Amino acid sequence: MIWIKPFGYKPIESESEKASLGYLISVLSLIVGAPLPIITLFASLGMYFGYRNFTKYVRWHVTQALLIQLFAFCINSIAFVWIILLFFTELPFSNAFVAYVLMMVIVNLIILSGTVYSASKSRKGIHTEWLLFGPLTNAFYTKPSESQTT
Repeated sequence: MIWIKPFGYKPIESESEKASLGYLISVLSLIVGAPLPIITLFASLGMYFGYRNFTKYVRWHVTQALLIQLFAFCINSIAFVWIILLFFTELPFSNAFVAYVLMMVIVNLIILSGTVYSASKSRKGIHTEWLLFGPLTNAFYTKPSESQTT
C-alpha cells in the first residue's frame, strides 16, 4: 500500500522533478537490463549518491526508491540464481520454483506500478510513503532526539 502523507513543506518544481526521477530511473533501468537484477540496483544507487546532498524532499524519495529496489534485487537475485542452477546443475524443476517465480512476478508488478505511481505523485509535489519502505526511510532521516518522547 502507498499512502499520501503531508511533508514538512511544499517542494519547488526542481525538487519534485528530481524526486520523481529517483523512481523513474529504476523503471528505465528495468527496461534496459531486465534479465540482470543488479542493473536496477546500480541505477538506484547512482541516483542516491547523486542526489543525497539535495533537499530533504529529494533525499527522502531517492532513499525510498533505493530501499524498494534493494528489496526487489534480493527477490530477483534468488530467482536468477535458481534459474542458473536449474540450467547448469541437476537441480530438479519443482513446484517450489514455479511458486517462487509467480510470487516474484506479482511482487515485481506491484513494485513497477507503485514506482510509476510514486513517480507521478512526487513529480506533482505530493509526498507518498510505501507500507514497509516509508517508515524505514523515515528512520534514516529522523534524528535520535526527535524519535524519543519525554
